[in-house]
Amino acid sequence: MAKYKSRVKNKYMGSGFEGYVASARTTEGLELAKALQNSGERGMRIANVLTDRKKDEAVDKIQTLYSSGKSMEAIQTEILAGQHPDLTGKYVEKTTQFHLGKVKAAETITSITNNINKYDFENNTLNGFYEKYLPDFKESDTSYTAGFASVFNEYRAQEAVKDATVRSAHASKIKIEEGRVQLSIIPNENLETDYIKKWNALNIDVPNTDGSNKPNKLYTNAELQKVIIADVTSIIKSATTMEEIERAETILNLDMGIGKNGQNIGTLSDRKSEEVDTVKALLASKKRTVLQNTRADEVYKKNKGVEAVWAEAFAPNEDGSPK
Repeated sequence: MAKYKSRVKNKYMGSGFEGYVASARTTEGLELAKALQNSGERGMRIANVLTDRKKDEAVDKIQTLYSSGKSMEAIQTEILAGQHPDLTGKYVEKTTQFHLGKVKAAETITSITNNINKYDFENNTLNGFYEKYLPDFKESDTSYTAGFASVFNEYRAQEAVKDATVRSAHASKIKIEEGRVQLSIIPNENLETDYIKKWNALNIDVPNTDGSNKPNKLYTNAELQKVIIADVTSIIKSATTMEEIERAETILNLDMGIGKNGQNIGTLSDRKSEEVDTVKALLASKKRTVLQNTRADEVYKKNKGVEAVWAEAFAPNEDGSPK
């Protein structure tokens, strides 16, 4: 009987057997795995480059179609009709929809801009005005909606700031006019005693818009000054008599009391500002005009009186005989 002969080359743990295929832990296996990995990464990079290129070409294609005068809807219709196969497929579909959304946003902004004169901020909000110009997103691809939002939201934010500025200026104008009306009805004989008192009383406390317990004032200091300037300006522009001119002069020279710092505020006429200088110049000009007209009226009335006297003197008696 033949004896069995071991094919093991050595007796140490981990030694291989004859005919055993080396695993990836061997040097040759590691190099093969590395080569395969590198090959895979290169393939992925190539695929990504090709995908990015297709996306860029899709964006350029859409922009070219839009620049030629086609609307977003027309481009979308042509894509669905298969006229632009390079704008379809899993690699470019999302990019195509995203860019179409941006194109639609540009069209929407143009439409809004062309009709902005129809926006009445006193009876509508900016978002309310936008509604009739916005597309319907119910059936839209999410990429399309995201593309639209990426352009339109920036425009909306910028216009919201402008709208807030206009609304604030309008609200301030209304407040100033309301204050002016209250001051305008004070009789001339009460200007010295009541005018500044009533002017100060205009600035009542109102709730703070930031939610804190500290109230705001209805008017800012600048707005309070504008109330008096508006009142004086209104008097000057409509003045036809010296009495009205004197009312304007009196108001300009009223003592406005003591400020928060304990110092005397002085008169409005003392203020060094462009607005006050403009009012004073307007007053001086109107005063000259009213004085000239008053003197002309006096001369006219005097002449008419003289004419009446002479007419009476040379008028014949009732019987027709000369006087």
